[in-house]
Amino acid sequence: MILKAFSPYRLSFFGGGTDIEPYPSEHGGCCISHAINLGCYGEIDFSSKKKQILDLSSVNNYVNRGLKKILLHQYKNFSFSYYNNLPTGSGLGTSGSLIGMLAAFENFKDYKKIQKLKTANRAYFLEKKLLKTFGGRQDEFASIYGGFNFMEFNKDKTSIKKINILEKFKVEMQEKSLLMFTGMTRDGSKIIKNHIDIFKKKKNIKYLHEIKRLTISMKKELERGNLQLFIENINHYWNLKKKYNPQVSNKKIDNMVKVALDNGATSCKLTGAGNGGHLLIFVSLDNRLKIIKKLKKLGCSEINFSYSNLKTTIYRSEE
Repeated sequence: MILKAFSPYRLSFFGGGTDIEPYPSEHGGCCISHAINLGCYGEIDFSSKKKQILDLSSVNNYVNRGLKKILLHQYKNFSFSYYNNLPTGSGLGTSGSLIGMLAAFENFKDYKKIQKLKTANRAYFLEKKLLKTFGGRQDEFASIYGGFNFMEFNKDKTSIKKINILEKFKVEMQEKSLLMFTGMTRDGSKIIKNHIDIFKKKKNIKYLHEIKRLTISMKKELERGNLQLFIENINHYWNLKKKYNPQVSNKKIDNMVKVALDNGATSCKLTGAGNGGHLLIFVSLDNRLKIIKKLKKLGCSEINFSYSNLKTTIYRSEE
């Protein structure tokens, strides 16, 4: 049997950090994120005896080793190939998208459909327990559920609630969003390990509590139709994240954020764990081109994307 799949990346707006254990088990965490039209494409052949992985985008040995460990744990025979729109380690949930796809393949093979909650929990288990990597809980859920979501994480339960906003606000949100690749990738698990070490020392936890309160508040503002306040508070969230763990940024990134804000951006933050990856910028159309030009001089490149309701999808190949 040959299965093909698409698994989307995500942009996280608020709450990142509160989804990293042990915080959600002890205090409850939450995130707001939206799937985008970029993602990972994959194909698996369960009849192949090659036990091979073919990365059609860019060689990433540490990711491929992890994928092979998962596949060998699940299957006797397989040949898996995949293509990423963007490099892993870029802050858009690329690794979670890939591992979510593998869990979806497994679920679809057994049940002929994707059971979203079961598949997302399985993906989280594969990444954190089997591979023993450090990461938050939102990525696999964001990819498998797709769309615009408010996610709540507790010790024994994960709740996913769709966020519904008027079409005019969807259009405005897309028009004002600018995604710029900083030119820097990183191993997010190292930053998250540092995040966990800070938590274990009982340092700066008040900032995670504040991030959680802000995230819940911003969900309510979205539901009231207050998109502008949602956009403006991206800055507050980014500053809280840096106060909790200064390693999420560096001088080069701080300068990029400053350039964006000084040239008319309403708000600007790094996506994902931080210290590299992509800048998510909210800016009016009249300042957009100016910011793109300024950031390109600093080594950034624009990434064309759109917010999407796409979710992890699998279909049988007729080949």
